[in-house]
Amino acid sequence: MAKFKQKGITLDPATVAAAGAASGTTTGTKAWLNAPIDNTNLGLKDASGKLLPSTITGSQFATALANTKYNGQTIEAIKQVVATLPGTGLTKLSATGQITPSEITAINSVVEQGYLNTAKGSKLDLSNVIQGIKDGTLTNSTPWNIPSTINDKRFDLPNVEASKALTNQIFNELLGKNATEAQIQKYTNAYLAYSAKNPVNTTTGTTSYKLASIPTASGGTANRLMKGETNQTSTSNSLNEKDFVTNQVKNTGEFNSFQAAGTAFDLMKNLAQQNTGTL
Repeated sequence: MAKFKQKGITLDPATVAAAGAASGTTTGTKAWLNAPIDNTNLGLKDASGKLLPSTITGSQFATALANTKYNGQTIEAIKQVVATLPGTGLTKLSATGQITPSEITAINSVVEQGYLNTAKGSKLDLSNVIQGIKDGTLTNSTPWNIPSTINDKRFDLPNVEASKALTNQIFNELLGKNATEAQIQKYTNAYLAYSAKNPVNTTTGTTSYKLASIPTASGGTANRLMKGETNQTSTSNSLNEKDFVTNQVKNTGEFNSFQAAGTAFDLMKNLAQQNTGTL
């Protein structure tokens, strides 16, 4: 490829903003921005014109895309070939020596696709990524796995009317009377606070997804994410509202007094029965 001297170009602020977003200066940073990328053949330079190291990060790569002053020739070559790849959405390219936000997005998407479909920790070679997308080997070979974390928690949040009936039932069984509105509110709030922090079931683990080529109605193929292996563990908490409120009531002074009063009454009753018919 013939070399030429690239004139400095003043970029549209929107282009600079797009490059900044891609390099992780805003929220929502993507994992590929920390991935190692081979700069040996790319020869990308920094803002001062100094050659970047042979291994750069995805973030450095994304930032270099906006640096047409020193990376114009490389950027032009990259955007030309990326425009030929399926799914990039590039139908029209900007003038030579320029780059638009949509072109930056398309190029970054190609690198991210390489990151998602290459063994983690491997240094990404952009030429290999592009070739892999062209011939399908990248998106249809192992490792395909894109991990998804499972963290499912199920809670037993009380219903006010049901809690009122339940609390009255427990009070009648333990204290021989209905609960007051204040007591119902007290125990409902206590269980609400407990249940919000202690799910009745927790499932954790991972599910992997892979890219697979699926035949389309037109006779071609399209890449789709397919669910792969799932590894998960579930733990249960069996303490329900009835057991919780029962334990709470049993730890009150009122319950202890009621029990003591009942014991005393039973004792007096037994004595009376033993002394029946005697002087």
